[in-house]
Amino acid sequence: MILKDLESRIAAFAPTRVVHKLGAMVNNAIYVNAGCSNVIKITRDAITSELNGVDGLIFLDDDLLPWPALTPANLGNLEELRK
Repeated sequence: MILKDLESRIAAFAPTRVVHKLGAMVNNAIYVNAGCSNVIKITRDAITSELNGVDGLIFLDDDLLPWPALTPANLGNLEELRK
């Protein structure tokens, strides 16, 4: 009974959010769903790995496999693509 009351209160007062599947471009940044509750955030200055929900954006795709980690070697491969 308490759980149902809590769920109804959350549903009544929680802000409505758009749920993105694979990616979004918002506020001069590109966000890519990296799977496993992670998001790759790409800005003019950096490429970072963030937790899902960063900057208020939610991503959900149950079929998405995890992306490669943002290691120096993998980031170096991205630099090669920029050329």
